[in-house]
Amino acid sequence: PAKTTVVTYQEGISGEFVDYFAAKCTGVVASISYEGANSIVSAALTGDGLYSYEMNSGYYLGSMDAPEEALLKKCLGDSDGNDSYGNNVEVYDWDYGSYKVGGTHIDVETPSSHPHAIKLVSTTAADDFTGGLYYLTWYQSTLNKFVLINAPVTTTSTTASYYVYTTDGVVERVIVDTTGHGQIIRGQKITAQPPVTAYFTQYSNVMYTSYDVACETASSIVEPCLDKGDMLFVVDTKNLIYSQNVSATASGTMLALATGAADSGDLYTISKIYKEDPTATTFTPTGHEDRFRIVLDKNIPFAGTTTSTSTASGEFGKRTGDNHVGIVNLFKFTPATTGNYEFVSQCSNRGSCLEGTCECYRGYATDDCSSVNVHAL
Repeated sequence: PAKTTVVTYQEGISGEFVDYFAAKCTGVVASISYEGANSIVSAALTGDGLYSYEMNSGYYLGSMDAPEEALLKKCLGDSDGNDSYGNNVEVYDWDYGSYKVGGTHIDVETPSSHPHAIKLVSTTAADDFTGGLYYLTWYQSTLNKFVLINAPVTTTSTTASYYVYTTDGVVERVIVDTTGHGQIIRGQKITAQPPVTAYFTQYSNVMYTSYDVACETASSIVEPCLDKGDMLFVVDTKNLIYSQNVSATASGTMLALATGAADSGDLYTISKIYKEDPTATTFTPTGHEDRFRIVLDKNIPFAGTTTSTSTASGEFGKRTGDNHVGIVNLFKFTPATTGNYEFVSQCSNRGSCLEGTCECYRGYATDDCSSVNVHAL
């Protein structure tokens, strides 16, 4: 008999109690324009494409005039939530979310530890229930373009228009920071601040990370460590595959391109994070690092099964030995206490939700704590 396989996943924004992207950038309407999935060689040597090696989907925010671009910079503001870094620029007091590699590749830029996060909502949405899509973005200053890290689906119209919503929350790329700077710093060797990457199969909610990142067991140099309840962006983009050296120009095969098969802009919440003993394939050339595991609250709609191709110990970040790792980067999202909109509160905002059951505050009753219990007052 024929076998039927059912997969469950979501595309775009999942339902949430709180909208962390509630601030509409008034006066800005953008499109999603396509530049092309340029290779490393063309980006570094001929100036084609978007001048970047990684985290560049080939798409950017287009159709904005100069006043709209100025407004968007002001709306995006500070990306790292820390003015002490001293990286806010221009009269808009904002972060690029990127930095120039420097050296012989003067125009090549790459995302910093703190790219921006935005929500795009169609200007022709039929009702107020259209959630829109999340995108991570960084600014390419040479070309004056807001590059989208995660690719939209390949059928996305380049003529459609979108309202832009921003957040006061902070996105932080998970790295192993041996330098103690707290974020990726220009001029540091990649082996000193390697990004943490992950492996996962399509429609799965289990990720295998390249390092132990659990706050309970990870080294203090993991920045930031992750815990149950933390939120993550896991996006489909162009990832480095052979070496994490962002100034390398050896070969276009050092990239794994985004598939554009599904909208990968969604926020995931960590349900469980733990460490297992090695399996029979953990340290084999045909296997991958599978000791460090994260279970998410939702299935991921795209495949993260590409692994690093380096065979030299320590070539991909600080990984040593023969075991390969996934190459998908992880971004922790920390909500702010401002700029949010609360749609509905758990337990009617009159109790605490513990393992799916409401424990009502004094004076309230019923399953959702919506009723006043005068006898308990």
